[in-house]
Amino acid sequence: MRPVLVLSAALALGATACVVAQRQESTTPTAMPLPRSAGGASSHADREAGRETLSIAESAVSPKVIAGRKDEATVTFLATSARSAHVDVVDAGGAVVRRLEAPLDASGRGRASWDGLDDDAHAAPPGSYRYVIRAADAHGREIADDSARDTGGDELQVTDFIYDRDHGVLRFTLPQAGFVHLRVGVQGFPHLRTLLDWEPMPAGDHEIPWDGKDASERIALGDHPSAAIVLHAASMPWNTIILSGDRERAGADPRAPSYPPLARADAPYLHAQHGFDRCREIQARIELPSAEVSGVVPVRVVLDPADAARAVNGRFEIAIYEDLVSLFEEEDGTDPFTFMWDTSHLSPGEHLLTVNILSYDDHYGVATIPVLVKRATP
Repeated sequence: MRPVLVLSAALALGATACVVAQRQESTTPTAMPLPRSAGGASSHADREAGRETLSIAESAVSPKVIAGRKDEATVTFLATSARSAHVDVVDAGGAVVRRLEAPLDASGRGRASWDGLDDDAHAAPPGSYRYVIRAADAHGREIADDSARDTGGDELQVTDFIYDRDHGVLRFTLPQAGFVHLRVGVQGFPHLRTLLDWEPMPAGDHEIPWDGKDASERIALGDHPSAAIVLHAASMPWNTIILSGDRERAGADPRAPSYPPLARADAPYLHAQHGFDRCREIQARIELPSAEVSGVVPVRVVLDPADAARAVNGRFEIAIYEDLVSLFEEEDGTDPFTFMWDTSHLSPGEHLLTVNILSYDDHYGVATIPVLVKRATP
């Protein structure tokens, strides 16, 4: 039996970091507890006026991950001097998907449970949500507690990162709940597949299946001598709830935002600054005049309409690879983009053409197609 690969995840800000692989035996990962905020929100005006302070503290949620309909996430907190309270469940874009009443007992302790449904009793899409606690007193004073304003967005040091070829899985341990991005490719590029596209994941041990193939399923990347496996992770705000399930590709948000999007301008990690609700890989396709080519051929690269405006406005680079060897780069990409490919030096038969889209905010796109090169007619 072959030993597994133990991978050390090197994290980088706004750049691709290659994972260094060493042949060692697997070790058993150990989960670490998720830290919880012990603070809360209070009224500055009340303190200055010497009035009884309206405050929210000791907020927590359990469990942090629910499946929707089957499970409920219960938020608990202490609202001092409050007469009423409610909990807003907010998506990553800042829209309120559910408002929950949170009755208070005599000591000011409140609780509210969310079952994964929105205000219209429809199932909310799987992904990450946060809860915002709002309280009011008998004088009409109001206060809100949202931990996302100052938590989350820190780089997470993933441990026990292992690629087990024999079982076809990648294993790693998250020290706390976070957003995880996992790419595979060749050292120094090209990027060839995204396995996790900023998926929300709880703290603890994780196992991701991978068949060792690239996105086109034509390259046995797991056995490639220069394969690179790149893992990035950023922490979630403490008031996050993860709704599990397969995520669909994000589209336009039909709900108007009531809160700021899930992003921190002062976050040390790049992707936490532009919001994980818009944090996704770019989709692109390659167009050729025909399936069989010879001589000089026009190659057209077209971005998915859902990504084009964001990529063009933020700028992106296009890199072209021929059988995984760098062929052409253009730092200022356009959509669509056309270049002339000279195939005259290639032997007749099937070759792979790969396109990488590299945005300036560290989002990638990849497309690989087989191309049948035929001998040019004299």
